[in-house]
Amino acid sequence: MSVRGGHADEALLLRYRDDACDPATAASVEAHLPTCEACRARLAGLGRAPVVDVAWGRVVAAIGTPEPSPAVRLMRRMGLSEADATLLRAARSLDGSWTIATIAVVAFAALAAIDGGSSGRALYLLVAPLLPVIGVVVAFSSSDSLADLISATPYPKARLALLRTAAVCAASVPLVIAFGAAVPPIGWLAVGWLMPALALTTLTLAAMTWIRPATAGGAAGALWLLIVAAAFATDDVGAAVASGPALGYALVSAVAAACLTVRLKSAHEPGGPR
Repeated sequence: MSVRGGHADEALLLRYRDDACDPATAASVEAHLPTCEACRARLAGLGRAPVVDVAWGRVVAAIGTPEPSPAVRLMRRMGLSEADATLLRAARSLDGSWTIATIAVVAFAALAAIDGGSSGRALYLLVAPLLPVIGVVVAFSSSDSLADLISATPYPKARLALLRTAAVCAASVPLVIAFGAAVPPIGWLAVGWLMPALALTTLTLAAMTWIRPATAGGAAGALWLLIVAAAFATDDVGAAVASGPALGYALVSAVAAACLTVRLKSAHEPGGPR
């Protein structure tokens, strides 16, 4: 150990601070420091090593930045930019609690079909298309933590609408299909709900450019409830998603998407008046 008067010199202390000493020298310094207050004070006066500052910066960033949801992580792997991912993290319908709630609701609806017969299948068919709608409503609710920031920036509202809708669908649609496919009584309804879900979601998004999210989502939910109830009354739940109605849902989706496009180009963002 390089010492002056029995103390470690500054060059040695700097190497020790920066973890640049060989193991034997580092061990010698560590053995000397507990018995030498002067060297401990001089080492403290040299400040933290650059590597410590870098490591601490990473710790602060990890604590301050929320962990993205599985849906957002999936979209990041598919090429989503960091700026887009930051905005998506603020959507409460994309966090872990939303995923857990989705699993619970779909599991209940799917399991009800095992012993519930037609009524259980009707419950699943009622719930499945509304989960994406509810997710979109929550994502664009006025309680969004970034609502004020987004409204004050030139971020493209159309892009935000599409990103949030895609992320909500990525978080809910696979779960709904998986649970439905795992329950034999549901059968083809496990995918039959996709077309009405598309129609209800695009219709809700278009309506949200005029009215508040909760109102738009509630109207879409009431409409779907009437359709499923009418099919259930005829003892043929599948009639609600048969080929004829499916064409109608496709037409509604196209008209709603065109309307949404026009409204977005006119700077009417989803979310209604705030």
